[in-house]
Amino acid sequence: MKTPTFDWEALAPIVALGGGMVVALVLGLLPGRGGRFLAVLSGVIATGIAIGAAVLLWNHGVQREAIARSVVIDRASLAAIVIASGSALTGILLAARAHGTEDAGHGETTALILASAFGMAILASANDLVTIFLGLEMLSIPLYVLCASHVDRTASLESGLKYLILGSVGSATALMGLALLYGATGSMYLPDIARTAGDSDLQGLIYPGVALLIAGFGFKLSLAPLHQWTPDVYDGAPTAVTAFMSVATKTAALVVTARLLLVGLGAEDVRDLWEPILLTLAAASIIIGNVGALGQPGMKRLMGYSSIAQAGYLVAALAVGAVGALLAYLAAYAVSTLTVFAVVSARESERPELGDDISALDGLAKERPLLAWLGTLGLFGLAGLPLTAGFFGKVAVAGALVNADKAWLAVLILIGSIISLAYYAPPVIRMWRTVGPDAEEASDEPISVTSTPSGAPNLAGGATGSAGVVAPVPTGLRWEVALIGTVAAALVLAGGLYPDPLLNLATEASAALFGVQ
Repeated sequence: MKTPTFDWEALAPIVALGGGMVVALVLGLLPGRGGRFLAVLSGVIATGIAIGAAVLLWNHGVQREAIARSVVIDRASLAAIVIASGSALTGILLAARAHGTEDAGHGETTALILASAFGMAILASANDLVTIFLGLEMLSIPLYVLCASHVDRTASLESGLKYLILGSVGSATALMGLALLYGATGSMYLPDIARTAGDSDLQGLIYPGVALLIAGFGFKLSLAPLHQWTPDVYDGAPTAVTAFMSVATKTAALVVTARLLLVGLGAEDVRDLWEPILLTLAAASIIIGNVGALGQPGMKRLMGYSSIAQAGYLVAALAVGAVGALLAYLAAYAVSTLTVFAVVSARESERPELGDDISALDGLAKERPLLAWLGTLGLFGLAGLPLTAGFFGKVAVAGALVNADKAWLAVLILIGSIISLAYYAPPVIRMWRTVGPDAEEASDEPISVTSTPSGAPNLAGGATGSAGVVAPVPTGLRWEVALIGTVAAALVLAGGLYPDPLLNLATEASAALFGVQ
């Protein structure tokens, strides 16, 4: 048996995430706050190295096999690694001081976030069926634990259990689809599958295999009708975890699905099968996601339904092979979502009795003007309003659909964006409206929050602890929230004012996916 070759230079971003995972877990064993601080610091350094290495590889135009033929590092995978690493960095920083319980206060959270990001990097770079499944599981298993990491909260435990059960079904479905593809083509590698997938004699296995793959990855993408888990899991999981998974999971799943369908299963006969399926799922997701988000009382549930609609926009671009438009809008969605969750996390810490309830945003412009501006930009970016990156991302997707003679779906995206204003506007209005005298007086009083059995206040939102204790509202804005929100919001605005760099980078990544330098 021939020993596989490793290109360590190309693997540098993935190695950084994997190494950071191990270091964070070891440093977390140190006693006291010092161990926790070092674990978080190692996570920040690891994600920073991963992003820096990915940018350097991008600038050098790297496009080569990194582990035999199983892992391919190109600009498409590097784009996914940058977004996943940035999301992991956000999750680590938001979790650093948001965890109120002692049992979640060591290195496990940082290590698990890095482990999931490591799996996402593997998944986005996968070039064979086995690596795809390994990356999928490496991505998913840490998230099951992270969702249930607040063991004193019923909602968190329910979130983790629900995600575990339904996620296992999704993974098993995808695995069955991968097995049928291998049985039909006799090869694990996507380029080899592409050469035989169009054979009409193999359609009896390939067609059900493709259907099962779409169902499996549709779960990870929160596509309707496979979306039911999303609002509950987003709501029950700690906010830092929700922020991370809402962006990074979609990123890795979209890139590998694009590689699988467009590179491995791009034959005309096979494409005639999966294209209408994706178009139908995209349309259903846009409708169900936007309608479901209307009237939601909590920001995390609202963002959960919103992510279903956003997945519909992204998959619409994938269905017509517009990978450049997909990546451009994916980047816009990522920075807009992280901006919003940074504001939600800050508000949960300042008003723990309200958690992520939309009413916690009342009077934010007066109390925290910076947070109000950040939240407004993030929500406007998700709505796709002009002067934001989301606007040009949606224009790119709609333009690709029109060029592919799918104008009906472009019109549906426009209608969905208009509907979304009905649920993105209320949080913005609450941020900027003047708070009444009664509310101002109440805000000066101590706030009652629930505590964990260990006695530490649980600030993750929606806590259901036992004894109530009195805790004052923090007087200063957490620096990590200000940093994350400011950087992400600046990218939202930059993408709206100067969209050409974003669109050009997305086009370069799209070309790399198809093997074009």
